[in-house]
Amino acid sequence: MHSIRKRRPFRPTDENRTKEEDEYILDEEEQEKLIETLKKENQSSNYHFITILRVLLILSSILQIISLFNNPLLTIFPTTILDTTPEIPLPIPFTLLNMFLHFNLALVTFPTELRSLNIFSEAALHSFPYQLTYAVAAVPPTLSMFLRKSWQSTAWWGVTILVVFTVQTVTYSINKGNESISELESMRYVSRGA
Repeated sequence: MHSIRKRRPFRPTDENRTKEEDEYILDEEEQEKLIETLKKENQSSNYHFITILRVLLILSSILQIISLFNNPLLTIFPTTILDTTPEIPLPIPFTLLNMFLHFNLALVTFPTELRSLNIFSEAALHSFPYQLTYAVAAVPPTLSMFLRKSWQSTAWWGVTILVVFTVQTVTYSINKGNESISELESMRYVSRGA
């Protein structure tokens, strides 16, 4: 019987924390202050993310306008393939399609600015689901690969898919942060005597 040890449950060790700190309960004022601090940090990071998305969309849109006349990657990296047409068929309609997809993504990143222009009706200012956007954006690079065009052509037409992925990922991250703050607000408790 002397060989039986008392079982100790696992606890992460932190040399700087004491037992009192582990059991510390925030009062209402401390909870409010903590939530407000987290809200401000979340709003600040959301602002930075939205600004980066807007710059990305504007730069990508400018490149799409430039590509109406010539594929930028084919200009920077000329093709060595003896193909007389290194570009896919109908490049201008596909570029216009990509510009439309960029406008669709702008509805996600510039919602208040586009609504304040009063150019479009409120019903027209709803963005397409990401699944549809991915499917439409995949048509030009898939056609380029199917027709065995140069890597420059395929890479250029795939840029729109990367932009859609970036917008979706950042938007998801922003929404997740906002939901976390809302959940934290709903978890407030009343601690009498704390």
